[in-house]
Amino acid sequence: MFRSDGVSANSGPILLALGILMLIASGHAGEPERPASWHRKIVQHQSELDRGKVDICFVGDSITEFWGHTGKPVWELEFHGSRCVNLGVSADRAEDILFRVQRADFSKARPDFFVVMAGTNNLGKEPPDDSALVANRVLEVVRCLQESCPESRILLLSILPSGNKPGSALRNRILKTNSFLDEGVAKRFPSKCQFLDVHDSFVKAGGGWVPRYTIDGTHLTLDGYDRLAGAIVPILRALSVRTSK
Repeated sequence: MFRSDGVSANSGPILLALGILMLIASGHAGEPERPASWHRKIVQHQSELDRGKVDICFVGDSITEFWGHTGKPVWELEFHGSRCVNLGVSADRAEDILFRVQRADFSKARPDFFVVMAGTNNLGKEPPDDSALVANRVLEVVRCLQESCPESRILLLSILPSGNKPGSALRNRILKTNSFLDEGVAKRFPSKCQFLDVHDSFVKAGGGWVPRYTIDGTHLTLDGYDRLAGAIVPILRALSVRTSK
């Protein structure tokens, strides 16, 4: 049911896309500078959204982006028959993702579903951001998507484990942030957004990573993407059935 037909951008000059690139690259006071490659990805993403109706739009950082690389065989198998767009950008923090979705035009895409995963880069940086702050930024992403696409359903995924030490400060920040996300969705978006905690699907007893699921203690192997798809696809199918009634 769920298959991507690919996420490659249309080739050739696109005046609108170039205009967007120039506008974004100009920036605004107080906003961090971002490399040209980052802005080019935004233009590529917009060209994909402008191609028309989208079934599932994935929003996030490198873990989302790498669906198109490490996770590609799983992507092509599990999302067979659906048009999916991948708006993942490596190294993005929650505020970067918010910046992108605030400026994206979803009017032609009108996604049935958004799948969102964000926040790990905020918690892993030095010094790390506060868990409550990170959760609020991620929930702002959800709010922005809901305002842009009020008919879309949003599946917000928990932050995956990071690092190889179960009891580390980083792990504790992740667990705390996931708790805030769960509570925030229930309070702020009870009807159009569902929170799915996938954190424990990737760890063994005691909290260590299941080795076959991770490359480096943060990013996923092919088996890891298979595990992630196994968690989210049944939810998307259930939401699809519920929405169609």
